[in-house]
Amino acid sequence: RRQCSWGSPMLDRTAARILPFVVFMLASVATSALSRHPDLAYPLKVVAMAVALWFFRRCYDWSRRGLDPVSLVAGAAVGLGWIAVPAPPGAHGAELAAALAGLGGAAFAFWALARIVGTAVLVPMVEELFFRGYVLARLDRGGLGWRLVGIAVSSLLFAALHGRWLAAGAAGIVFALVMLRRGRLSDAIQAHMAANILVAGWALANGDWSAI
Repeated sequence: RRQCSWGSPMLDRTAARILPFVVFMLASVATSALSRHPDLAYPLKVVAMAVALWFFRRCYDWSRRGLDPVSLVAGAAVGLGWIAVPAPPGAHGAELAAALAGLGGAAFAFWALARIVGTAVLVPMVEELFFRGYVLARLDRGGLGWRLVGIAVSSLLFAALHGRWLAAGAAGIVFALVMLRRGRLSDAIQAHMAANILVAGWALANGDWSAI
């Protein structure tokens, strides 16, 4: 097994599951301060996530895992559920549409590409590393009781991050169960990616980027 980036392998593996999420959150704060609409600077978050994941790349061991059909089907169900349950009405969608309308063709194409890559690939990795790879794994100390606590806490925190409590909470539970099924974090990441790919495709087809 390849060694992690520095120091104690145990410490490095823990940091590798927490720090990319911390970087993602700090980038979100920075983009909110730098742009008239926080989502307009989304490419900066993509760069931040990619750099953090690349830095810890030696700490992740997902080789020879392959695609898991159960994870992909579970993720697809989550994505379809997210699309089927509309978000509460608000000004966010209209504000984002107005901000994107001010971009030129090339700038919008670059933004849309970054948004899709971030949503479909990087966000699932960063969020699953933290919520399931760290929070759930940390609380799951053995036995059904601790396992249920881990699922509940990780899913509630996941829901709080996304705002849509019921839909995001249900998604968090599904991703947790997918990971616990075989004890593989990569399965949860696959499920999350499948869900986000469907939602991103729907957003692209309908021009409703606030759905992501």
